[in-house]
Amino acid sequence: MNIFLRWLKASWIKIAIVFFIMLWLYAYGCPKLSLYLQSRFLSTSQNGIETPETYEIAYERVKIKSGNRFLDGYLVIAPSGKQTQDAVLIFHGSDETISCWAKVQKILYDNGISSLVFDYSGFGNSSHPGSIKNLNNDAIAVYDYSV
Repeated sequence: MNIFLRWLKASWIKIAIVFFIMLWLYAYGCPKLSLYLQSRFLSTSQNGIETPETYEIAYERVKIKSGNRFLDGYLVIAPSGKQTQDAVLIFHGSDETISCWAKVQKILYDNGISSLVFDYSGFGNSSHPGSIKNLNNDAIAVYDYSV
């Protein structure tokens, strides 16, 4: 019985230590980790030189308001004989900008599909800073712009 009580007492101490470590990580570590990850993954360099015009298609350079920021984008309207126009809203990945998608916009255009690609806050020529909150607001602003 004595060994069981010692083991139980030691277990409660271990549980308390783990609890306080988790509490500390939640209160201090998670915000620091979040800021680090956002600064690491939510900013890129300026756009490259490619635009849809590089592939001989007309496009409009659009500025989309997202809160107090502006998002940079390429809007390509494909010709269509149909009553309704097919269209794609492109959400690019990390370490990319809208210039990375110019060739894809050409392929979509050739198949009668209009497209809009934009840079999130912190990417390309869009306003800074990049953050998860801004990224979520950007997605809503661009969706509202495109419908």
